Amino acid sequence: MNSFKKVLSYIVCFITGSVTLIIELICFRLLAPYFGNSNYVTGIIINTVLLGLAVGYYIGGYTADKHKSFFLPFVLVFISTVYLFIIYLTHTFFLDIIGKMNIIAGVSLSVLAMFFLPVILLAFIPTYFIRILASEDNMGKTAGKIYSLSTFGSIIGGFCTTFLLIPYIGSSRSFLLCIIILFIISLTGFVLHSRKFLLFLILIPLFIFLKPTVNKDYLYSTESEYNIIKVKRLSDDLYLFLNNYYAYFSKSLNKDMLSESYYDYFLLGPLICDTKEILILGNGAGTSMSQLSFFFEANVTGVEIDKTLTKIGETFFNLKTVEKTKIIHEDARVFVNKTDKKYDNIIIDLYNGSTYVPFHLATVQFFKSVSNILTENGVVMVNIPFYASGTILEEYYINSIQQSLKYNFIIDNVLFAFKNKIDNEMILNKIKNYKGNDVLKRFIDESASVFKKYDVFPSKLFFTDDRSNIENLTFSIINK
Repeated sequence: MNSFKKVLSYIVCFITGSVTLIIELICFRLLAPYFGNSNYVTGIIINTVLLGLAVGYYIGGYTADKHKSFFLPFVLVFISTVYLFIIYLTHTFFLDIIGKMNIIAGVSLSVLAMFFLPVILLAFIPTYFIRILASEDNMGKTAGKIYSLSTFGSIIGGFCTTFLLIPYIGSSRSFLLCIIILFIISLTGFVLHSRKFLLFLILIPLFIFLKPTVNKDYLYSTESEYNIIKVKRLSDDLYLFLNNYYAYFSKSLNKDMLSESYYDYFLLGPLICDTKEILILGNGAGTSMSQLSFFFEANVTGVEIDKTLTKIGETFFNLKTVEKTKIIHEDARVFVNKTDKKYDNIIIDLYNGSTYVPFHLATVQFFKSVSNILTENGVVMVNIPFYASGTILEEYYINSIQQSLKYNFIIDNVLFAFKNKIDNEMILNKIKNYKGNDVLKRFIDESASVFKKYDVFPSKLFFTDDRSNIENLTFSIINK
């Protein structure tokens, strides 16, 4: 084998390793709008890809002992290219159907149908080339070189996907870029075999001009480092959806600055205690921030990990940063652990872009940290998952809160938690004394009748940093 073919063989191993990792990361993004991004989704994708790699490695080594052809790997790369291009064009239609299935079954079927075969074919190549390139006296050296290049390609692919491709061009175009790279590699091998394969160049316009099927049932769509983001108009209101459509993460306000949703209950916090500083953990597109800064003079700090959501809020949800408002883009727990400031009201509205509450934001240790930055007479308001009501998940979650914030009251799914002893009558007297905005006054009067003590005593069921089964409990409830 001449030196050019050897170099090309190493390049192919590097690129197929890189593309395999990119495909794996893109798979998370493509499936997120339909199945979320829980540990179930993560585990199934990773294990399916590993299974594909194992099968491909074995078949590649076995085939190389029976049949040696420099041309064969390029044929397999081309088959992968065609298969992935078909998936690229049809995946939204396919996932619209599969997305109605149970999470475990749906994710498993999706990954198997969309990516299992291409991963096997791409994994075939390194072990096949080891046998083609190695002689008896340098087998180990050749194997080490090829696997090192393939692994290094995966590292580069992972780095580029995480920090460049998905943030700047999105998952769909990143997917297409992989397909084009694989096509170029396969075409190079074909041309070395026979010049007549140059005719395949006419396929390039297909990659450029054919687009995947797109659901246009939304006003705006984009991707960020953390989420697939969609803004939808339903009736006269705008809603922000992240990754799936189980729930919305921000909602437009009406002319009276009310959301007609659970966000309005957060307006009661500043009435319960003397409030100068408000903290929102999970600011989203700024629904609560806009309301609180409109009705009250307190300073409002919003913590939101996804800076793109802030831009969406400014564009679609009338979010305005004024002198008394500040937005910090950081993980909520990291912020809570670092800040030395005290807050009178702390709003916790934290989800991982789907129906799941991130485990590290639902533990005893997290709520202890929250309690540490709460003023002595302050209140923490928590948006409890609506699907948790009356389930063991609610018991675990609220018990985790009660380890540090022992006095609790609830309206619908919003929990009001206090450090110091306070009773229902004291709270109602404070909020009923409000004499300001007429709209807010009417809302207060309506809310007073449903404000009640949460009569569940702390038990030994709670989440900790060391042990949390919140995703398992959430999945079992959603699955029902």
